Amino acid sequence: MNKYLLFTGILLSIIYFNCNDSISEDDIVTTMPQEHILWPSLADSPWPMYRHDPQGTGRSALIGPQSASISCELIAFGINTSNAFTSFAIGSDSTVYFGSSYDTDDSNTLQLAYLYAINSNCTIKWKYLLSGAETERAPLVRSDGTVIYPSLQSIYALDENGVLLWKYDVDSPPSEINIGLDGVIYFNSGGGLYALNTNGTLKWYLQEDEEFKTDGTGGVAMSPDGQTIYVAGAIGYQNLYAVNTISKEIEWSFFCGDSTLKMASNPIVDNQGNIYIAPQVSHLEVVDHTSLGLYSITENGDIRWKYGQNGISNDQYTIDKNGYITLGISNNIIQLDYSGNERWRMAISLSQLLAPLINDANGNIYSVGSTLISVSGEIGTSNWELDISESVWQCPIIGFDGILYLGFSGNEGYKYVYSIQ
Repeated sequence: MNKYLLFTGILLSIIYFNCNDSISEDDIVTTMPQEHILWPSLADSPWPMYRHDPQGTGRSALIGPQSASISCELIAFGINTSNAFTSFAIGSDSTVYFGSSYDTDDSNTLQLAYLYAINSNCTIKWKYLLSGAETERAPLVRSDGTVIYPSLQSIYALDENGVLLWKYDVDSPPSEINIGLDGVIYFNSGGGLYALNTNGTLKWYLQEDEEFKTDGTGGVAMSPDGQTIYVAGAIGYQNLYAVNTISKEIEWSFFCGDSTLKMASNPIVDNQGNIYIAPQVSHLEVVDHTSLGLYSITENGDIRWKYGQNGISNDQYTIDKNGYITLGISNNIIQLDYSGNERWRMAISLSQLLAPLINDANGNIYSVGSTLISVSGEIGTSNWELDISESVWQCPIIGFDGILYLGFSGNEGYKYVYSIQ
């Protein structure tokens, strides 16, 4: 009898531990190496488009600035607003591109919008006059040097000297633009998803009611193989759509459970094809607060994991070389491992957490608002801080030689671009 009980106990122990191992197998995958995906249609530069790459990772392949040293600055006239600048992009020749809203002419009276091209020493190379006085989207630099720029009314294509190649007009402000492996430009605008050929003609247009409608914040991201584009949905519809770029059909959609929430940021896609989204609070009353949080979704549209039951504070998060996701919630920068478990959190002022987060080749996180902060991704402590005094809302970038660029509105109508190394 005792031998039987002993045998039974051993057998049950084996079954228990084997089952436990199978249940916790996903939990022990805390890291997953992430590498830059080669994208031949993009310029061979450190940061050729919004959020660095078509997957929207916000991850640089270079090491960012090691100290808060301003190497150069550009001062421009303009109206002092939080929308002074768009995010930046860099060409293969180190030219830095950005849009400037509420700029002024030589008489400093007429409000204008320009696309700027500046040299790495912060001197103006050229600037191109856009329609209207305001612009919000980041440039994208193609492998042939063409700069694709979405204003509130048109998609522009200019050569490296600022000469207009073509223009495609839109009825509603477009989202941030993206690019396929074949050079096709994608964006959502006015409830539809657009695909433009490399010469600026319409390749195709997809509309399902107004599901792709955006207030200019939710955008698109590409799968690692370029065959699927992930599109942020509108309030009252699905949160995310997976659209096949070949068949032009919706493969699946994802809904978090609360139709009052909106997609205020581009999705992020990792090397394994997982998508990360964080539905945001809109002007409507939130029905289900448990629907808020950061979702990790598989390439088939299933929930892989979810973190938190509250909205994140900044409208874009970032994934580093280990597969760690860093985001802001309330007055904290928080880093999650690949399985969605919290690694560390760092208390921070909410005013220091206004712009999208980015990270560098060493995993350092850069957060900017009224202060630019470099945070160690390994332990979640500050490396250095730079007081900017004024708020920065647009995404900073890391360029050649690890130089970080950002733009902000200063006092008395001046606007500044900083180069930090």
